[in-house]
Parts: sequence; C-alpha cells; structure tokens
Amino acid sequence: MDDYLQRQKGEFDDLQAELSGAPNGKVARFLTGDASPKSKEEEKAERARQAFQTQLDLMLMDPAYCAAWDRTNTLLSDTQDKLDAALLKVTANIERLSELVEGLEDKATKLPDGTAVFKAADGSVWTEDGRKLSDAEAASLNIPENTPSWEQYKGAQDALESARARRDRLIGIQTEIVDPLRRELNDPDHPPSKERLEEIKKTLEQVNERGFETSLKDGFETASEATPCAQPDDLELETLDFGKAGPVVPCGQ
Repeated sequence: MDDYLQRQKGEFDDLQAELSGAPNGKVARFLTGDASPKSKEEEKAERARQAFQTQLDLMLMDPAYCAAWDRTNTLLSDTQDKLDAALLKVTANIERLSELVEGLEDKATKLPDGTAVFKAADGSVWTEDGRKLSDAEAASLNIPENTPSWEQYKGAQDALESARARRDRLIGIQTEIVDPLRRELNDPDHPPSKERLEEIKKTLEQVNERGFETSLKDGFETASEATPCAQPDDLELETLDFGKAGPVVPCGQ
C-alpha cells in the first residue's frame, strides 16, 4: 500500500508540474497536444509578442502595411523639411522687414510727441499708424525731400504684416496638420489602419500641392489683387531707398 500511495503522490506532483508548465525533467504524460498549457504554436506566438512590444511593431511585420507606412512616413518627413525651410525663410523676412520699417521711422520727420510722419506723392501727410493729417497740421511741418515717403513706409509695413500672416499660417500647418498626423502615424498602441494611412498620405499630398508660399496668401489675396503691394519675398531693399518711391504701391489707403 505504501508503494501505491507513493506512486499516486508522484503522479500527482507530475500532473501539477505539467499544469504549471514547469520543467520536471520528465516526458509529459497527462497533458499532450492542444490540451497542454502551451502548444508549440502558442509558444512561438508568445515569443513573437514578447519580441515586439507594441501594436505598431506587430502591424509593421505585415510587408504590405510596412510599405504603406514607409511611404506615408517618408512623405511626412519631406513635408516637414519643406515646412522648416519655409519657416526659416519667412522668419528671416520678418526680421529684415522689421529692421527696414524701424529704419524708415527713424529717418522720418517727427511730430512733437515723437510720432513719425510721411509725405505721400499727392502731397498728403500720414502718421506711422495711418492717420491722415489735416491741411493745417501738414502745413506746420517741414518735411525734407530726402526723407522716406508714405508710399515707401506703407509698402514696407504691408509687406511686414503679410510676412507675419505667412508665418502664422505656416505655424498653423505645423500644429494643426503635421504634428497631429505624426503622432497618429507613430501611435504605438493604436496605429492607423492601411485605409487610414492612405487618408494621411492624401492629406499630406494636398498640403504639398498647395505649397508653403502661395497657399499662405489666404486672407489677403483679395486686397493684394485690388491694390497690389510688395510681398516679403519680392520686396528688395533697393526699392525703398530714401527719397524715391520705387515700385512699391501703397495698400489700404
């Protein structure tokens, strides 16, 4: 009887070891095939899951999905490069135009309170903030011929505002389109489907088709068409030489 109980205890211990999956140095006798805690296929799948920690990693194992993801990510990177270049360019224009406007104000005739004034080609006199002086006020001022004209100042000022508008629109593309799409594309736990990848790609293609310069004129295209004025990209310092109006056309009068 003692031998029988001993064998029963040994078999019970072996069964517990097989149920737990712990190795005991013996061939499995009680659980085999699909009834075992982990079949070979399950163990293989488990090892794959352990090797790839995120859902995105698992989806990228599909060659078709990986290729679609790579195409979209490459387009996103190219879009970011173009956006960065455009932001650098418009920022440089803003700095240059800000210095230009300040220089025109420094060389302008001043009112007693320090406000800069500029004489237009038709003889009218305007303050830096766009107020037209009365005939009496204008007559009391001695404005030398070689001081900046109203046309020069207003053209530079309008160009500066246009450059700032372009910068704001570029920042909008960055924060409202590019950044959210990058986060979505690289979401480790909820990656986009193949269908969504195609939608992201089309959105980025539309951004690139519009361009980062011409597309940013929204909001002042009508005004520019009605009264063309210099834009940051085509405004040259030589067109604003003191003492001559140059090709700059005033806007907003």
